[in-house]
Amino acid sequence: RPLDAAGNDAQARGGPVDAQFGSLALLRPGGEAWIEFDIGTAGAGAFTLELELVTLAGEERALFGGRILVDGEQVAEIPLHHGAAERQLERQCFELELDGAPQRLRIDNVSSSPHAWLRVARVRLFERRAEGVPVA
Repeated sequence: RPLDAAGNDAQARGGPVDAQFGSLALLRPGGEAWIEFDIGTAGAGAFTLELELVTLAGEERALFGGRILVDGEQVAEIPLHHGAAERQLERQCFELELDGAPQRLRIDNVSSSPHAWLRVARVRLFERRAEGVPVA
């Protein structure tokens, strides 16, 4: 598996990013917040990126969302959504086609709202087989 890491295990971070509960990375509004992971061992091909995103109880008015970039190029968008009255763990999957030798996976809170938060629990990158099934 090219990548399986807790949100707070990012190799680099910038902007208003806080560690929460040991393993979570909280990207706060108020400037571009981002975390980056090394994916240099992934190589080219078809991949599934799985993000585990967390919202806490009482965050139903907060907006969450962001982008996914590979080597500075946006490859997917994390749709804006509201939190909930109860704690939620949400898995979002994105199908990526990586060319050449990708090096850096960046997750940020840049979206159509300047007030977006993002709380990342886990980041996984799986190679996909031709039929779309992730390779374990």
